[in-house]
Amino acid sequence: MVLELVLPNSTFTSLKQAAEQRKKTEAELAVEAIRAYLGQSATSSTLLGLFADEPELVDRVAQEAMQSRESAPLRLFEATNRQIAATGQTAPGQIQLTQHGCS
Repeated sequence: MVLELVLPNSTFTSLKQAAEQRKKTEAELAVEAIRAYLGQSATSSTLLGLFADEPELVDRVAQEAMQSRESAPLRLFEATNRQIAATGQTAPGQIQLTQHGCS
């Protein structure tokens, strides 16, 4: 496969000098640079990758988030339905809310 790149003169000159120093062609050096960039961006751009060496911390944060959500639901219908499930009835003036068609 062929890819044609149009580079500014200064960039091409730098590429040519680097290729000569490494005893490679400009194309070989460009391919190496692209591969290195793609490999680096694929692993370093994810948020979870930042915590790869901290599995205990990730577990603790996830556990605290779930516990917090149990005591303080993010959605009104979850809080209302939880109250209904616990007591078996709605409070005066309260209706049971259900979720339909939401994802």
